[in-house]
Amino acid sequence: LELDPNNLDAPIEFEPTPDISSSFIATEGTPEQCELHIDITTESLDDAIRFGEITVRKLAMQHSLSLLRSGPCLAEQGLKPDERFNG
Repeated sequence: LELDPNNLDAPIEFEPTPDISSSFIATEGTPEQCELHIDITTESLDDAIRFGEITVRKLAMQHSLSLLRSGPCLAEQGLKPDERFNG
């Protein structure tokens, strides 16, 4: 988000979010565990890195064992962990 200090009354314009998809793929050699794969479609490497970091943090938090053990916190946020996540 960038603001022009000389024009603070201007409407705020947010940059578009690239197309992001995620999926679990069974870990080679240990099918009871899964790896998280994230695909980001954008022309800008900078956008892929920035939005990728946000997505990784969000999904790792959602599926981590530390949150798996704190059920009420997840329920309040509408999140559901996957016990197979090996991250």
